[in-house]
Amino acid sequence: PNNSTTNSDPDLWLDSVNDVLWMISRENSNEYAVYSQKTIDGQAWTPRGNRDTGFLWKKGVGALVDKPEFLSPAILKVGNKIRVYSLSGTGGIYSVNDELNKGRCWGLYVMEGTTLEGAGDFSFISKAAIIGKAGIEPWHMDMFVDSRTSYYYMICSATNNLTNTVDVYLAESKDGWNFYLFSKPLISGGYYNYRPTATLR
Repeated sequence: PNNSTTNSDPDLWLDSVNDVLWMISRENSNEYAVYSQKTIDGQAWTPRGNRDTGFLWKKGVGALVDKPEFLSPAILKVGNKIRVYSLSGTGGIYSVNDELNKGRCWGLYVMEGTTLEGAGDFSFISKAAIIGKAGIEPWHMDMFVDSRTSYYYMICSATNNLTNTVDVYLAESKDGWNFYLFSKPLISGGYYNYRPTATLR
């Protein structure tokens, strides 16, 4: 847009039924709005939605009033719904000293709708939990589902507050709402591990 914001964290989703490739991205501003665009050839894209009315969702609407920033949105098809997971800007895991919440992530937002067209019909459903090693703060991630087992997987870059590195971790979920973060990183010892992705074979 013609202002001081930037567009960031794009995610791609192929609607194989209609042979359309969708992209969503977030406007990094005080509003933190998420928009959609589509293409049928991978080169010519529809314009991004109008800043005031063409967003899929944005901060301050409905339940989304507690400063979520929608970092790293990731699209999945779940049944007849399109589901998007995103981390808030404070998406870290609670301290080990917090007995009630230790090991739980407080910032994994779940949105659901039926279309990415226009302004869409997405609404906030709930927060999902990341349960795992305290001191690991998720930053950017991608999601996928194993159609054979129906397990959900999240691959994420996360700050290890003990080593001060950004490592890549895998998390697993049976239900799509509670993700267990494995404590051993897939890739470790770096600082520039940024928004990893993966695919199932």
